[in-house]
Amino acid sequence: MNKDIHIGKLIKERFDESNLSVSEFAAALNKSRTTIYDIFSRKSMDIDLLLQISDILDYDFLGKIYELNSKYTKYGK
Repeated sequence: MNKDIHIGKLIKERFDESNLSVSEFAAALNKSRTTIYDIFSRKSMDIDLLLQISDILDYDFLGKIYELNSKYTKYGK
């Protein structure tokens, strides 16, 4: 697995494209606003949380991680 993949940054990018506010996103995850900002800064996270976020933001983060990892592995990066 490539160590350069930063899941929090990927989530933040997708979140910025959504119509959700931080408060709405936090409520959907049953987390605090502070925790949402913490999520955006995480390099890795629990798979269950990532699946919840994927559902809320309607985006396949696991697929994206696999795609990015495959590109890095394929080209020897």
